[in-house]
Amino acid sequence: MMHISIVTVCLDNPFLERTIASVIDQSYPNYTHLIIDGGSKNPVTLDTIGKYRNTEKISILAEKDDGIYDAMNKGIQRSNGDYLIFLNAGDAFYSGESLQWFVNNYDNHDIVYGDLEFVNPESNFKVSFPDKLSFSFFMKSSLPHPACFINRTVFEKAGMYDTSMRVAADWAFFLKAIALHQASYKHIAFVISVFDHGGVSSQPQNQPLIEGEKNAFLKRYFPLFTDDYATYEKAEQKLNNFRNSRLRKYLSFVFSVLKFPEN
Repeated sequence: MMHISIVTVCLDNPFLERTIASVIDQSYPNYTHLIIDGGSKNPVTLDTIGKYRNTEKISILAEKDDGIYDAMNKGIQRSNGDYLIFLNAGDAFYSGESLQWFVNNYDNHDIVYGDLEFVNPESNFKVSFPDKLSFSFFMKSSLPHPACFINRTVFEKAGMYDTSMRVAADWAFFLKAIALHQASYKHIAFVISVFDHGGVSSQPQNQPLIEGEKNAFLKRYFPLFTDDYATYEKAEQKLNNFRNSRLRKYLSFVFSVLKFPEN
């Protein structure tokens, strides 16, 4: 029976118990839940860690780390599953069948990803990901870590997460694994996890840092695409500006009232 390692990175997140409860609720039995805590001081978080410290299938490592990707790498190094999934503190499996659904549909692919439900204070919404991945997809998006099962051999081939990156190492890992190391992949049209839309990469103020790390990565591994990407970004920005401009609205009005002669 396939063994799955679920890695949860945590630092002072008061909603850790929500994550743990969704793991315990899984119908598929052969898993280990590794909680990598970076030295939490939040009383709620500490109470949760103490509550589950001696629970079967749960392993807790509490020590300082050098950021989220260092903590994720610690999870990889301590895991023994055939596949790993990163379900960080605050995130949760969508249903008790999430692991079973993966096991029933993975077809021996290196990377298997499902869909996500995003949660924020204003609203909840579901996001579906494409069946076919492309370079252009990665220019604008990434695979959903909380809904992505990764064969441990992928880390052996592509390496672990680049700890010199602060916010885009997961994006870089997926692009390197698939584009450079030809990792096979499959999309399953099922909501795997609920994503707490409050992470570092989700914050608007971090977008310049994300773009900077992405550009540096592309220049290093895909230099031939870098200029094309920059041109594409500028063209898209101009198009967005035009869509929101007065000129566009005026032209739309003009064409709506014009009547062209019929042939």
